[in-house]
Amino acid sequence: MKKYLLYLLVLFLSVPVFAQPGEDAQRKAGREAFEAKRKEFITKAVGLTREESQRFWPVYDELSQKRWALHIEQRNAFFNLKKKEKEGNVTALDYKKANDAQIEIEIKKAHTEKVYYNKLEKILSSEKISKFYEAEINFQNELLKQVERRGREDRPRRNQN
Repeated sequence: MKKYLLYLLVLFLSVPVFAQPGEDAQRKAGREAFEAKRKEFITKAVGLTREESQRFWPVYDELSQKRWALHIEQRNAFFNLKKKEKEGNVTALDYKKANDAQIEIEIKKAHTEKVYYNKLEKILSSEKISKFYEAEINFQNELLKQVERRGREDRPRRNQN
């Protein structure tokens, strides 16, 4: 369960989340700084040229938006089922529908990845696409390490008498 929650946290942090109406400037600046770090990390890891970057990032941002929309769809399906469970009026049919929805969303995710892989092939070499996927994972792992370090630093220490 802990691994699943950490995965969701990393997923949430790794997709662009755009400013909502009324969002304060500090939060927006934090998001922009996060996006800049991610772009810098991936650009460096992949070795993107200026020309490749100009073509790559709009496609990547579009892919990120689609990933985020599918994540929200999946999360909503999960929480709707949990709400019914909490209310005590969940049926076997509700479970089946929720399971089917999860599978359909996973299929949509795979289709989306394939569509954007085909777009990336027109921009980057196969080697750079491979490095891109690796860089995404490495960036997420770095985020996870930072969260874990912060958690250890924030945790009260026991007296060692």
